[in-house]
Amino acid sequence: MTTTIQEIEQIDAIECLPSGAVQVKKGTYYQKVVTETVPIFETIEVRTPVVDQDGDPVTETKGVLNEDGTAKMTTQQVMVEQAVVDENGDAVLDGEGQPTTEMVAAQGPDGQPLTEEVQVTEQVPVENVTSEQRDTGETKEVSTETLDHVSNWRGVIGLRDESRAEELLGEKKSVALAHWESFPETGGEQLAKPTESNTIPEIKAYLDQQGISYASNENKAGLLALVPE
Repeated sequence: MTTTIQEIEQIDAIECLPSGAVQVKKGTYYQKVVTETVPIFETIEVRTPVVDQDGDPVTETKGVLNEDGTAKMTTQQVMVEQAVVDENGDAVLDGEGQPTTEMVAAQGPDGQPLTEEVQVTEQVPVENVTSEQRDTGETKEVSTETLDHVSNWRGVIGLRDESRAEELLGEKKSVALAHWESFPETGGEQLAKPTESNTIPEIKAYLDQQGISYASNENKAGLLALVPE
């Protein structure tokens, strides 16, 4: 078993702000990867014959199939049940006084035996089918990765600051580009430094443009304190 630990940084959240800025939350983690050699198992089918109380195999009737998977058919006589009568034409009764019957071959109007196509059947043993895992004798390498959080970091990307977007987002830069499509071009106009007379949204817009991060619930005094002298 081998264990490797390295410090990594990854993007945990990307927030597109109403001002057009994009706030990025990144986390620093210790990535631990444990690699070990484990046996390879395979699932096998286990069939156990079902027996009755006398220990004899239990069977069931199943249809026989041809090699192409179709039912194997055969022709047999149609049998019907009819009452048994004596030489006088009277019904023969059983020990309980009920008329007895027997199965006889059915005949058509022309006196010829009636036949029908039926599937060939056979008696097959009933089996309980279960599955179990069996060691194949082979092995494979399995890696397990865990992340331990170390710290968080936040950064703000100003409106259309593509170089900053590349720096903070990398391959996810397209998120910022898509967000900026809904904002009209400003020709690179810089916002004036806000004062007490500005609203909170206006102060936030200036901070976003300058790439200065702030808490979303910060009050006006706190936001103005972040404005550089």
